[in-house]
Amino acid sequence: TVLLLDRSEDPKIPLLHSFTYQAIINDLLDVQDDILRFVDDSGEDKRCLLSESDDFWLELRHRHMGDIPKIMKHFADDIQVMDPRARLKDDKGEVSVEGLINAVHALPEFGELKEKHLNHLNISAQCMQKLQNLSLLECANVEQTLVNSGVDKDGKKLSTSALTLELMNLVKNPDVGVEETARLLSLYVITQNGIREDDRRRILAAANPPLPLKSQNAIINLSFLGVPIGKENTKVDKALEKKMIEDAKLLATECRFSDSRYKSLISRLVEDMINHRLPNDKYRYIIDPPPMSSFHSKLADSASSLRKDTA
Repeated sequence: TVLLLDRSEDPKIPLLHSFTYQAIINDLLDVQDDILRFVDDSGEDKRCLLSESDDFWLELRHRHMGDIPKIMKHFADDIQVMDPRARLKDDKGEVSVEGLINAVHALPEFGELKEKHLNHLNISAQCMQKLQNLSLLECANVEQTLVNSGVDKDGKKLSTSALTLELMNLVKNPDVGVEETARLLSLYVITQNGIREDDRRRILAAANPPLPLKSQNAIINLSFLGVPIGKENTKVDKALEKKMIEDAKLLATECRFSDSRYKSLISRLVEDMINHRLPNDKYRYIIDPPPMSSFHSKLADSASSLRKDTA
């Protein structure tokens, strides 16, 4: 079965930051045709091919940035085994990226493998530095609160006025920049079912640097995806809203990384499709659906049972 959707089903996803190693590299560093250009710790211009032939890249690319230090620690252990004399720890007794880089430099020649390891040590350090310099972790926390029904990383439901204030305080920071401000304001409009004119003016007045007219028009154009721009007296499904808040509070306690806790509507639709729970009146078959075999019926029942057992 092929499920055909358009972006109006969940317009939030393209606006959210992804914090996997691959996504951060593509967002923040200079990548063209899978070739990453960067300056290493010695100031030398380097090029790194991000390809299937790089085992270290294959290990790291889909990992959350929060896992990278642990993987680097495992790499540090490997270095220590190869050369017990390698000095990996700083004066506080902690393993640092700089210590790892110096240790790898000091190792006997390992050819291409050594170069790839050094590249990823430098790249991961630069990614972390960019995340800090651009205040992206702070942006992600507000993003995730917005898309998770106003529930913050601690499981607390924030009011619309509190969300507005958080957003205003964040976009005042010049490190945040125009692109992030546009993303955040777009998410605010989408998740709040529109924005009041006075709130829009307050947020735009707080933005530093100011949001260009081109970016403001792009937010208005979300209306072509069915997103209400101005605040309207729309009917709210209270039962559904309550369920979404409960789910968001549960995610806040269970998710390993607070900056990646949103579960997209698309993934929920795919799960429902697999388990034959999609409402036929909203997601119609073009042709009559094939009868569900006994195997697929048992599989769907098994998946449902497993979810109950692990809930």
